[in-house]
Amino acid sequence: MRTVREKADLVSDSQRIKYTIETFTKGIHDARTYLNTLQQLRIKSGLIDHIGIEPLMMEALEKIEKDIKKPLLRSDKKNMATLMAEFDKINAKLGIRKEDLPKIKQELEFEIAKSELTELKKECVEAMETQLKREEFQDEEMPDVRKQDIRNFL
Repeated sequence: MRTVREKADLVSDSQRIKYTIETFTKGIHDARTYLNTLQQLRIKSGLIDHIGIEPLMMEALEKIEKDIKKPLLRSDKKNMATLMAEFDKINAKLGIRKEDLPKIKQELEFEIAKSELTELKKECVEAMETQLKREEFQDEEMPDVRKQDIRNFL
């Protein structure tokens, strides 16, 4: 599916999510509003926080803001680096390594492609069954989906 998307000049789901985040967070100056916006985007998109990382991120932000005694601005490079270090500690505690992120992204793309193909197959089977029920196609044999080569139709 990745090559199909590239040939069709379509964006992947991860690229779409990245663009959405960049668009919605463009004018946000403080880190707390940024994280809250990310949480709202995740909820709107129907993505589930399975490992409960958002509360941990907010705790890390509160810790940093408590240390500097003011809201953390995204333009504050020093304190943002401290926050990122806290995020890295959280990721290490949860077993998420930066080196694994491309692999995780690839697995996610694979799962999405697999679900899209399953849905496409379901729709095709339903369409063929609908055609089979029509009187004009009663004498024709229904093709076996497993014997069809999808590359012929791309």
